[in-house]
Amino acid sequence: MLSPEDLEEVEASCLPVLERHDLRLLAHGLRTFQAIAASTEAPQRMPDLAQMERWAANQPAMADDPAFRAAFLDQLSRLVDPLERIAAACQRSPLTLQIPQLVAWAKERADARLSPPGPPPG
Repeated sequence: MLSPEDLEEVEASCLPVLERHDLRLLAHGLRTFQAIAASTEAPQRMPDLAQMERWAANQPAMADDPAFRAAFLDQLSRLVDPLERIAAACQRSPLTLQIPQLVAWAKERADARLSPPGPPPG
C-alpha cells in the first residue's frame, strides 16, 4: 500500500537499518489503516478489529489464506498504539499523519539511540 513516493521518502531518510525497517512497517500500517478507514462510515477514526478483518477478507492476497490473514492482522493491530503515540506527539489524529511526520519521529528516535549519554549526575 506504500506508493513509490512513500518508499522513496523512507529510503531518503538515511536512517540506520533498524529505524528504517521500523519506519517502513509504520508507514505501511498507516497507509493500510487509512485505506481501511476510507471504506467505513467513520473515515477519520482508526479502524477497529472487525473493520480490519472485513477489509482483509476482501483482499485477494489474503482471501484464501486464513493463516496469513490472521498473522497480518496481528501485526497490523500492533501498530495502532505506536501510531496513536506518534500522532499525539504531533498533535494530530492518527489517520491524518503523513510520511514526513513518521520520518521525523524515526529520526528523533535514531538520534536518541545513537547519541552519547550525558555526563553522570553529580
